[in-house]
Amino acid sequence: CDVLAKRLRRGGEDIVVLGHGQSIEFDESAPTKFVLFRRDGSDEGEPLVIEVETHFNFHYANAFENEAGQVVIDTVRADRLELGDMIPGKPIWDTVDYAKDVPKSTLERFTLDPRSASFVSKTRLSERGLDFPIVNRRVSCTEHRYIWANTGCSKDGPAPPQGIMKVDTTDPTSEQVWLPEPHEFCGEPCFAARAGKEDDKSTAEDDGYILSLMTNGKTQDSSLIVLDAADIAKGPIAKVPVGVNMPHGLHGCWVPGNVGGSTPEQLVNANVLLKLYMRKSKEWNQVDASFSGMGIGQFFGQKGMDGR
Repeated sequence: CDVLAKRLRRGGEDIVVLGHGQSIEFDESAPTKFVLFRRDGSDEGEPLVIEVETHFNFHYANAFENEAGQVVIDTVRADRLELGDMIPGKPIWDTVDYAKDVPKSTLERFTLDPRSASFVSKTRLSERGLDFPIVNRRVSCTEHRYIWANTGCSKDGPAPPQGIMKVDTTDPTSEQVWLPEPHEFCGEPCFAARAGKEDDKSTAEDDGYILSLMTNGKTQDSSLIVLDAADIAKGPIAKVPVGVNMPHGLHGCWVPGNVGGSTPEQLVNANVLLKLYMRKSKEWNQVDASFSGMGIGQFFGQKGMDGR
């Protein structure tokens, strides 16, 4: 999709006065283009461009080459890009009606043929609105079966990301959904393989855990929740209070092992650094959610929360 920069002129000069989330707009007259590069570099950096129907996609779950030599892409699709208009002195939740203004984002499978540079097909993998899709890292860039993602409370319309869902690409009717309390909101899910099984191809693709930071709008606290990746519907099997309110971030990944170190000295140093970050977070612990196609920022404002 094409985007157009928004600028203001002052004294004959172009001056960008808005954040990146408000500095672009969607051009509905232009086709959406998938741009493919060969990973082995044999295309000498020349991209293959394939046009499809006009839409916008924020996040990709995975992509792989099938047995027919086609490229299969699972991505979150929306009819248009909607970031909301910024009006000086007014928060975005006062200027955007989520149910009316924010397009529904759905999980779609695009199949492209690089040999003929053509679009082959598009299939919807789930009817629910969702975003932030992930797969087991072990199957990244290869054929996958399961996708986990954030989903909202509405089955049919757009809704802010709140719970976690699991999609079976071989049987979309068997999808699983877990939703927390109405005042709780989960961040992007993260897949963590069982210890020692990270690269074990003999284990099931969904043999592991889904992690997410969940914000409580009533208490202004956050918790790390752990779900069984194979059985999302039963809800968290563990919930660990973080001890501080952590607003929604964008992306992350699970790193096996102790990233803080293994020796007592390393752990002490990591703890000191953590406390410094926590103290500093009182000044800058805000995340600008205006760039999210799910409209996180404006919805949190309606709930009395700072969604920046």
